[in-house]
Amino acid sequence: MNPFFVLLLLLPLGVLADSPRWDQGTLVKADIDCDGTPDQALLGYEGNSVILKLALAGGAQQQPLSFALAGSSADALCGSVGTLSAEPTDAQALQESLGEVPKGYQQHQGCFDLVLRAGECDAVNLYWDHQARQLAWWRL
Repeated sequence: MNPFFVLLLLLPLGVLADSPRWDQGTLVKADIDCDGTPDQALLGYEGNSVILKLALAGGAQQQPLSFALAGSSADALCGSVGTLSAEPTDAQALQESLGEVPKGYQQHQGCFDLVLRAGECDAVNLYWDHQARQLAWWRL
């Protein structure tokens, strides 16, 4: 059984009292690391932060990413509830948005980036960094 789902099953039981409240409605299944198998991403809430958890299809879990739900920092979101979606990798759109394609970014058919939205501010765009072997993010 996937350890990510074991964790999700235990959360309602209060086994991990200080853990984020995971929002099953945000679950996204898409090939994020471009290995040909869908991965799973999920949002959770802890205090004034939204936590993004990625479980790779091979069973490896990535370090969760945390984004503030308010504030003036570059990673702060503008709403109290986040949404998560998957979009096909697109190096040309990234080039147009950032003026460059980050090292580690690869475009492959069937591979996806993640988009985290909350409120009216710019979305947080997440991609698999093939050099660092982890999620990386950017926003305008």
